[in-house]
Amino acid sequence: MNILAAVITYKPDKELLMKNISSFAGSVSRIVIWDNTPEAEAGGIDFGGIPRDKIFLMGEGRNIGISKALNKVWKYASANGFDYILTMDQDSVWEGFDNFLDKISLRTDKEKCLFGPCVNGDKTNGDFSETVFLITSGMLVPVSVLDAVGGYREEFFTDAIDSDLVFHARMLGFLSYYVSGCSLVQRFGNPETSHAFGRNFRIYDYSPERLYGIFRNNIIVIRTYPDTVQLKKTFFDVWVRKRIIRILAGEKHKMAKISAIAKGIISGLFYKV
Repeated sequence: MNILAAVITYKPDKELLMKNISSFAGSVSRIVIWDNTPEAEAGGIDFGGIPRDKIFLMGEGRNIGISKALNKVWKYASANGFDYILTMDQDSVWEGFDNFLDKISLRTDKEKCLFGPCVNGDKTNGDFSETVFLITSGMLVPVSVLDAVGGYREEFFTDAIDSDLVFHARMLGFLSYYVSGCSLVQRFGNPETSHAFGRNFRIYDYSPERLYGIFRNNIIVIRTYPDTVQLKKTFFDVWVRKRIIRILAGEKHKMAKISAIAKGIISGLFYKV
């Protein structure tokens, strides 16, 4: 399997980034690191024992978002004959990446599917479990599938890029699967614990800007594609109900965040699909 790994970075924790890359570097053909860090704030990265000619640095000295960066990597992959792209966040670490690839390599339909690991210890039944909840980090995407869907949705700067890709691909007949025997340790937001109403709450302290994008973009995906019942249920349970309670219970800048959520909902509902 001729795989190009794409790691999108923005002011990364360099030690965690190297742990991330080292967890899959030996099993991919090349690694592109697209750095969205503004040029004046960017710093060098020590790639340790990874051969320097295996790593290709890209970027424009500014933050162009995740989807635009991935589309540039997709074009690079197409031009250089790669069959698959492994898309990675900067703060994810693989466990069992070789097992992930070994199982996928046995499938005769692997060039027509999207694959990803379980995240933070989630379990699967059997070697593969069909899902609509793959996240961008750890997703193995055939270049041919990206060609069919036309790449990533560039108006989505950061959030719901994965959901949009999965449902767009699904609409065209390409299914998505969790792969067992591997996992991705992923850090979401800035997790903290807050105490309110006599109980502890896990809070993530996303910025108002991120919350706006999360709500707007997920609503657009739900309205754009057929068969989004599972996404709708999960989105309203996890984000609309639980996350708003957590913001009110223990996060700072409550009104700015609730205002951003309201604007995101309105923007998503009035977006022309």
